[in-house]
Amino acid sequence: MGNNTSRKTITLKCSNREEFEVPEAVAKVSPTIRQIIKDHDCAEGIILLPDNITATTLAKVIEYCAKHASATDASKTEAETETTSKVLSGEDLENWDRQFIDMDPMMLFNLGLAAKYLQIEELADMTIKKIADII
Repeated sequence: MGNNTSRKTITLKCSNREEFEVPEAVAKVSPTIRQIIKDHDCAEGIILLPDNITATTLAKVIEYCAKHASATDASKTEAETETTSKVLSGEDLENWDRQFIDMDPMMLFNLGLAAKYLQIEELADMTIKKIADII
């Protein structure tokens, strides 16, 4: 049953009507999306996002969520199998995060707004800190 859930995909539709099909595990990194899935059962599998989340911004959010979902899955796998190959350490993930938010200020601002709406607190905090560093 757990395998079936991890293979399910969700379609996220952004403000400019572009659709992104993502694994449910990746989409559920966002507490907002996780709650929508829980409350509405997403029979059609499509979640409409607000107007301020464009395709470019959503692509970055998905990239972040995919990396963090795979790091979480990898650490669970590591704990279960006691292997360390292909597993991102906390330090590796922190380095990836620092490189990830190295972008132009407008994109960073839009990413922060999307992260706040989607309740991805760690991403929202990172963008706020980066913007503060720029200012």
